[in-house]
Amino acid sequence: MVRKCQQMCLLIDLQKLEEVNLSYSRNLKKTISYKALSSMKNPTHSFGSLLKDGKIYVVGGDTSFELNEFKKLMEYDPDRALQKMMNGTARNYSNYSYSGNLQTYDIKNDVWTKSKSKFRKRAYHNLNSYTNKIVVLGGKNISANGKFEYLDAKIEVFDLAKDTLLIDNTNPHQTVDFASFTYNDTIYFHISSNTPRCTYPIKSKRSYFIFDFPRLEIYIY
Repeated sequence: MVRKCQQMCLLIDLQKLEEVNLSYSRNLKKTISYKALSSMKNPTHSFGSLLKDGKIYVVGGDTSFELNEFKKLMEYDPDRALQKMMNGTARNYSNYSYSGNLQTYDIKNDVWTKSKSKFRKRAYHNLNSYTNKIVVLGGKNISANGKFEYLDAKIEVFDLAKDTLLIDNTNPHQTVDFASFTYNDTIYFHISSNTPRCTYPIKSKRSYFIFDFPRLEIYIY
């Protein structure tokens, strides 16, 4: 009897509910405020980067692009696009390339500079900082015709003070899109995958190896 009474009371209370009016007095912005900063000397993505002493260092990156004329024409003139497709005159253009440039962004002065030093053309790699050196490792490079990609087996050590580049050939586990960090004179790598996009199939691995600076050796665990 008590439960029935409670149910009846609840139904009655719900029926007494009136219309709810919502109001607010906050002045919301229609757009998000931002400040446009200076652009890179050479646009790129999937590059290696690090922050050091108020500057952002960017090495390499993917500079590929693809121009789809048919898709672009479909947006404003579908009839003409279909006609070009039917008569075989629709042309697409693509260029696959990686950068070997070092670009530096001065955060305080909002200025990009491009170094004269040239690195291996690679992308999807990592940068690490050790004392006054930048270590470039991992990633992949692309063939001259842009059809094949290869995992990069070389490690580059760039001395910022001397503007010199040392190449080390002792990377036993080439990989892309991995995690790495520097701690106590050592760079630690966490490899999640070493399968490139379009070369040959490589079994995915999960392992750790360490690059020890004082001895310039690779330790595999």
